[in-house]
Amino acid sequence: DEPQTPSGPAMAPPTDYQEPFLQPQSSNWPKIIGIIAIVFGAVASLFGVLGLLAQLMVDKLAEVVPDEQKEAMTASMQNQGMNILSTALQLGAAVLLIVGGVKLLGRKRSGVSICRAWAVLKILVVILASVISYSAVKAQMEMIQNDPELANAQMPQGFFDAAAGFGMACGALWGFALPVFMLIWFSRGKIKHEVAEWSE
Repeated sequence: DEPQTPSGPAMAPPTDYQEPFLQPQSSNWPKIIGIIAIVFGAVASLFGVLGLLAQLMVDKLAEVVPDEQKEAMTASMQNQGMNILSTALQLGAAVLLIVGGVKLLGRKRSGVSICRAWAVLKILVVILASVISYSAVKAQMEMIQNDPELANAQMPQGFFDAAAGFGMACGALWGFALPVFMLIWFSRGKIKHEVAEWSE
């Protein structure tokens, strides 16, 4: 006789099975933007300190430069007060950017607020610095055109205006790049939702 297999109800699959919990992967943008902010802030701080020292030493430098260069030095000193103000604001903005970068690395909501404040301040400072730079360059160009020794080397007035305007536009675009990017990035809905889960 053939062996009989036991018959009975089919075994039901276990019902207490649970999917393994997967830890959501953290995004990398806070680290990337934070490092960029710290590096840019550190470089800007260095240039800001050097710029302030240069502005404060203009008077002493004017005493030792040759006579033929004193007129150009005098022209650059006409907006010395505004230059010092602009450089000081740039230095303050650079320090603010470093603080914001450090906060972003720690995934702190305050880092986003600081970077936004820096972006607005940076845009205003770039506008101020561009206007001051344009005025200084224009004053120097006018001095060169009025110098009889350079009469044979004079260029049309429109050339100097165009060159100064082009330089100001290039400087403004470069200065606007990072702050505009940050304002756009932090205004994205996905980024806002992620930042809302960070600690203060």
